[in-house]
Amino acid sequence: MRIAGTGLYGKCIVRMQTMHYPDRMDSTSLRIFLAVARRLNFTRAAQDVHLSQPAVSRRIHQLEAELGV
Repeated sequence: MRIAGTGLYGKCIVRMQTMHYPDRMDSTSLRIFLAVARRLNFTRAAQDVHLSQPAVSRRIHQLEAELGV
């Protein structure tokens, strides 16, 4: 770990370098999540992103597992 500076800015840089990001998070997963959040309905969200409802459900389940929620 490298400290890029001092003060608040330096602490932010250190924190960014040590955070763990999910391995599979991608723009498609984010787009699906946003569609479900916007519609509050898996079927309508699936229609919006042009996927089947089971595919959307699986992707959300994977995201929940990756994020630990």
